[in-house]
Amino acid sequence: MLHRNILLIIVFSLLVMMPASCAEMSHSTTKDEIAYGELKQMGWTLDYYEQREFVLTQDDKAKTQKLLGRPLKYYTKNFRYYTEIRRHHGKIGDIIPIYQQTPYGRLVILVRIGWYSINKIAVVENVIKETKPIVNDIFLDQFFGKTVSSSFRVVKTPQDLLTAKDNIKPIAGEPAISQEIADRLQELLAINSVDRF
Repeated sequence: MLHRNILLIIVFSLLVMMPASCAEMSHSTTKDEIAYGELKQMGWTLDYYEQREFVLTQDDKAKTQKLLGRPLKYYTKNFRYYTEIRRHHGKIGDIIPIYQQTPYGRLVILVRIGWYSINKIAVVENVIKETKPIVNDIFLDQFFGKTVSSSFRVVKTPQDLLTAKDNIKPIAGEPAISQEIADRLQELLAINSVDRF
């Protein structure tokens, strides 16, 4: 009788633990999924996030390309993003991960768009060159507050600085990486202004 009770306790304990372990497994992140802790860097203490997918229609593409004055290069079909929701306030913004392949490895930047402008941007997976992270806050801070109509042109010559003061100053020695980040952000803002995520 005692052995049967012990066996029942063990079986019952395993049954209780199994859903918890399955729930833990379902929240593991894949290569292109952002961890909850990284999303929390973008928000406040009472936020939660809903993962969504944005599908770009032909009409969206045409309007976005017209707004940009160039064809879409990076976001031509669909992409995943996270809607940030604050208790008692509702949706406060959309957090979009930017995945960029560089000569030094993969770069992952999170950008929050709210009211058609960038209101937060942070690197969560940096790339290293000569033992130093390439992307820094000084570079990223230039995008804060930018809208689709802002300048996303990266400075290449001293003349560029004189012609438009809001041009982007590139990461030292990395104009191509800097320009790609700027182009990706401009495309996301254009898509958002045509058809809010």
